[in-house]
Amino acid sequence: MRKKVTLKDIAEPLQLSSASVSMILNEKNISRFSKETVDLVLQTAKDLGYITKEKPKDKYTIHLICPSVINPYYANIVQNIQHITQEAGYSSVIHTTYWNLEQEITIITQIDPETAAGVIFTMPPQAPEHTLKLSKRVPLVAIGDKNNDLHLDTVDVNNYEAAQTMGDYLISLGHKKVAYISTTLDEFHSARVLRLKGLHSAFSKKELNGSVEVYSTRVTSDTEIANLNIEHTVGYQLAKECLSKTPEVTALVAINDMVAYGVRDAIIDLGYRVPEDYSVCGFDNLLSSSFHGINLTTTDHAIAERSKQAFVLLQNKIKAEKDNREHDPIVRMEYKSQLIVRNTTSAPRNEI
Repeated sequence: MRKKVTLKDIAEPLQLSSASVSMILNEKNISRFSKETVDLVLQTAKDLGYITKEKPKDKYTIHLICPSVINPYYANIVQNIQHITQEAGYSSVIHTTYWNLEQEITIITQIDPETAAGVIFTMPPQAPEHTLKLSKRVPLVAIGDKNNDLHLDTVDVNNYEAAQTMGDYLISLGHKKVAYISTTLDEFHSARVLRLKGLHSAFSKKELNGSVEVYSTRVTSDTEIANLNIEHTVGYQLAKECLSKTPEVTALVAINDMVAYGVRDAIIDLGYRVPEDYSVCGFDNLLSSSFHGINLTTTDHAIAERSKQAFVLLQNKIKAEKDNREHDPIVRMEYKSQLIVRNTTSAPRNEI
């Protein structure tokens, strides 16, 4: 019976280590070797009749985890990423959590590292410990906030700074008392909390004597699934509550454009004008915010660019995994938000 050829049999006559031969035959870290060495190892293995192990099949599925596809902000991110992944030859699977922690953990634990090429979170993960464990087994990138402690590759925006800029703009118009209208405010929704903090920062200047009234309501995952119009509904109901309890405010800042639409409709239904009686603004710069009849003042967060960059970072991590690189640095990229001024904001009224 013919003796089985081993890595040592190939390595010894070439004065190489078995580890070097293994890397060349398995195409790992192959760039560290000269072309002559690689060709010599391959030819020697062929001459000796070395039988290589079957290479594992490439992984083509990218998992996209998002809180909701109801909000056009997340729908735009998902569609942008799917378009890019498809062009790159990957398939994609969408998982929706509806901000349910248990659902997110279930999704994370069910992703199979043997078949997943990578994972992209379209929001900061709610279960960081589980996410970090997954990132050790599968290339993973998150689209998040600058002010987070995630030890993950992220593509960020500075929500605190964006809200501060919005506040400074309203102050420049003459506003001193504003309201912040938001869906659930807690530690799992960092963007919402950071925007509130940024707004508070702008209006807390001692010489301004300004104030920010906060109106928020908790939206459960079950409610979000059951009500496709939940954000508009929240904006509408909270705006009515705000104008009933604190009519002295002159501007209402909504957590996002969808909530802002509800705020705007409530003001109009109560017989007031936008922006003559109350200014309204939001965040995200959805396509519909530029439509005639809406023309919402908002903040642009470079949705398309961040989506593309998230995939670029993921591709780099996928390549790094194939090259068996160790100690890769954590990459954080920040995109600047841009204030978009339209027709829903103006100087505050003198009186109602």
